[in-house]
This record gives sequence, structure tokens and C-alpha cells, in this order.
Amino acid sequence: MKHLKHFLFLSFFCSLGLNSCSVQKSATVKATKDVAGANVAQKGINIGDTYQGGIIFHLFQEGNAGYVAGEVHGLVAATQDQGYSNWNDAFSLVNNAATHHATGKNFTDWRLPTKEELNQMYLQKAAIGIDDFDNNYYWSSTEYDYGLAWNQNFATGYPHYYGKINGFIVRAVRAF
Repeated sequence: MKHLKHFLFLSFFCSLGLNSCSVQKSATVKATKDVAGANVAQKGINIGDTYQGGIIFHLFQEGNAGYVAGEVHGLVAATQDQGYSNWNDAFSLVNNAATHHATGKNFTDWRLPTKEELNQMYLQKAAIGIDDFDNNYYWSSTEYDYGLAWNQNFATGYPHYYGKINGFIVRAVRAF
């Protein structure tokens, strides 16, 4: 019955004119809910899993930039903080292999999270292991204006903007 539902689901999307559809018998397909409550079709990949050098904190859904129908993509957070710095120096920290865990060093596309991604990371902090996060302010890549940038307090969830010369914690993200 489970495979029949999966087949019917794929058949429906194929009939809508998608260029290609295939059924992988060996793939485990699970349904889960993100923070907003929308269903996400996954192939054995869940929020909180260690994957491609980090910990999954967001899975793209229809309507998200980066979403590809029939594929699983999302965002991972580095497994450890990259350090403490002002906003300008934070960009160097996220790309420094020495600041990443052993598997994270294998990837070169780490970056600061946007304000929205940082908030998503905060919302998923229990699923991705809050013990790995310092309950302090983390930088985002989003500027407020010339001298200010957004950050978020992981103890309270409160986003705020501060001067770029201030020092806050840096945690890198990357898309997969």
C-alpha cells in the first residue's frame, strides 16, 4: 500500500508535465513536518541528521529558493562554532578549514547564514542539538545598513542589529 501511494504520487506529478520521474525501490521515503507544519517528502534524510559536514536544520519545500521537485535539498549548520569575531572577520572564519570539524573541512562552500536562515536554525535548535550552540548572539550575513548587521540571541530567540565592529559568535552554514 505504501509503495502504491508513492507510485500514484509520482504518477500524478508526471502527468503534470515534469520532464522525468522515476521510482527508486531502495529509497526510504518518510514524511515529516517542518516548523511551519507543511509535509516534506524525504529520502531517509531528516532535520537533526549529520550530513555533508554539518547538521541538517532546514529541508527545502515547494516555494523555497533551491527547491527541486523529486530531489532533497536543504541547509546544514557546521557542527561547531567557527569562533568569535566582528562581522567583517566572520566571513574569513567560515571559510577557514581549521575552524571546522573533520568532515566539515571537506567542503569549501561554507558561509554566514542569512537573517532568515539563522532564525530557522534557532527554531530547530533542539532538533540539531542546542548543547552544540552557545546561548549567545550569532552573526548573520544580512546587513541592516552600512554599519549595522543582523544577529540573533540563541538564548531568547530575539533578532537584533548591532554595529559590525562588535564581536559575536560565528556558525557557518552550507546548502546541499
